[in-house]
Amino acid sequence: MVEQLVSSTIRILYARSGPEEPEPLIAVVATEEEARATEAEIVNREPETRVVWETHEVFEQIGDTVHVVALAAGGDTSQEAADPIAASVHAQRSDAVHDLAMRRGDADHDHYIVRSLPVGWRRAGLPFVERR
Repeated sequence: MVEQLVSSTIRILYARSGPEEPEPLIAVVATEEEARATEAEIVNREPETRVVWETHEVFEQIGDTVHVVALAAGGDTSQEAADPIAASVHAQRSDAVHDLAMRRGDADHDHYIVRSLPVGWRRAGLPFVERR
């Protein structure tokens, strides 16, 4: 008997309110409809804000939380890094930690972090970036 591989798509959303502004991670959603609704809500409130998202295939059964391995731009490895770039998404934290260890050979290895976020998570506050 061949075991069937479970695959799910997670969408990671980012927003930028200006050319010199950070592009923070703003949401983690499961469907394109949720991504489009989040984008519309933000753009309706802040028309100059650009929302982009990327998709990540997760080849495991996803629960309520996903674990994102991200490259933190500028070396900011805090959990609220301003410009993280998602490298991979995992259903199990242990898999994300293993992925992080495998990236140790990369030039930017010290800048990778693992963030565990619930599916449906949204960054607090709209439009997600404080105005100066």
